[in-house]
Amino acid sequence: MKFIRNILLTILFVIALAIPAYSGTVTYTAGESGNFVVPPGVNELTVNMTGGGKSGDAVYWESGVYEPSWARGGPGAGYIKNWRLPVSPGQVIAYSVGAGGVAIAVVANETLFGNPGSNTTFGNLIAYAGDVTNAGGAATDGTHTAAGGIAGNPSGGNGETFDHGDGGFLYGGGGGGRPAGGVGVIAEGGDSSGLGGSGESPSTVRQAGGAGGSKGAGTAGKYFSGTNCDNATEGAGGGGMVYSMETPLSGAGGDGFITITWTVSVVPQFLMIVF
Repeated sequence: MKFIRNILLTILFVIALAIPAYSGTVTYTAGESGNFVVPPGVNELTVNMTGGGKSGDAVYWESGVYEPSWARGGPGAGYIKNWRLPVSPGQVIAYSVGAGGVAIAVVANETLFGNPGSNTTFGNLIAYAGDVTNAGGAATDGTHTAAGGIAGNPSGGNGETFDHGDGGFLYGGGGGGRPAGGVGVIAEGGDSSGLGGSGESPSTVRQAGGAGGSKGAGTAGKYFSGTNCDNATEGAGGGGMVYSMETPLSGAGGDGFITITWTVSVVPQFLMIVF
């Protein structure tokens, strides 16, 4: 009887505790790489990311030898916006963040092409950098792809857009513009696609870089200003530079980034109490 009484007095209480909802955000910047581990209770991530834009060309001007129209703006990188990614707690996802192309200084008797940016990846998501051909970078989830805009002659093409239907978008970067012997207009980031840089005419040469998807806006180039072009931001392309002496820089391409957010409504935890 004593044995039975001891068993009856041993009562197991399993209490389920509900931890309040919480959310989290992490951002990775150019040059960072590693593995992201999905937090406990998280089954979906929202990802925003872009690759690195290409820097603008640098052209030494000499009448009849080095033409201003050779100074192209850099293209923009692909951009992935509000992409909802199904995941499992504890899942490990490799990532790498691309940098924008480095600006180029004008060198006597030279036409120097801009430096390409580098790709940004998060698992199967890839935001490609601005292309060395001056076409915009594509954006893909491994199944769907939005192509970048073509290189400009004079105006760069707009990038494609893919609408996933749940608030997520893939944007191709805008192609870099090329002056038609004249003024280029700044390529602003569009809501539905990356806008290409454009070139107009004639007289002063200001050559715009393409926008990185609908994120950063491409910067305008400069002609005989003696000052550096502005550097682009968030995956956009830098402006081209034309000058008759050395030193001034073309615009650097905008750096890439990854921002990951998540929300957990309830996380069940179990506590066992033994009497």
